[in-house]
Amino acid sequence: MKLRDSGDSLQKKVPAWPALVLGALMCVALVQCSLLEPSRPDTHFFILSSTVRDPEPSPFGTNFVLGLGPIHFPAYLRRTEMVTRVGQNRVQISESNRWAEPLDVDFREVLARNLAYLLRTEQVVTYPWYNSTHVDYQVEISVDQFENDAYGTAHLAAQWSVRSARNAALVSRTTSLSVKASGTDSAARVAALSEALGELSREIARAILELHTKERSQPTT
Repeated sequence: MKLRDSGDSLQKKVPAWPALVLGALMCVALVQCSLLEPSRPDTHFFILSSTVRDPEPSPFGTNFVLGLGPIHFPAYLRRTEMVTRVGQNRVQISESNRWAEPLDVDFREVLARNLAYLLRTEQVVTYPWYNSTHVDYQVEISVDQFENDAYGTAHLAAQWSVRSARNAALVSRTTSLSVKASGTDSAARVAALSEALGELSREIARAILELHTKERSQPTT
């Protein structure tokens, strides 16, 4: 008779239910974690748009060059998240509504397009430019406020100046604008900001046209 190996006689069958129970508990824990984890809202991206229409006839020739900048922007607005002012000293940073590019960059690009359209020129150079670049006028802007309030109204406050080719200050003004949004959604808020920027563009363009008209009316020596 053949004897069985002594090691085989010590082997016992290990029940499988502890492993099954452990696996089930791990699955329950994972499901609970996924349920407790806060869901992130969908992200929406926005850009400013040009709202200027019907420009005045331009007296400038094809060689006219406008220099735009520097444009100083508040640090709290130089971001991609949309900012809403909810109190005199408090702002709210949105996690779901964002700018497609930093707001100060979008502001500069749309302002440049607006001024090019209003002055009927294709030569708007943005700061910094080469020392060899000749500009007929330079526009410098310091933005103090450019955001919506809790009701959607867009607010733009800025100090700006127009300087000559020799860097002499010709005009210095302060602009404060408020534009009510047509709705309560984010798209309407962005449209109100675009309209405020369009109005600032028109004010700057009118100042440049008035300066040019005044210079032309002065007798040459």
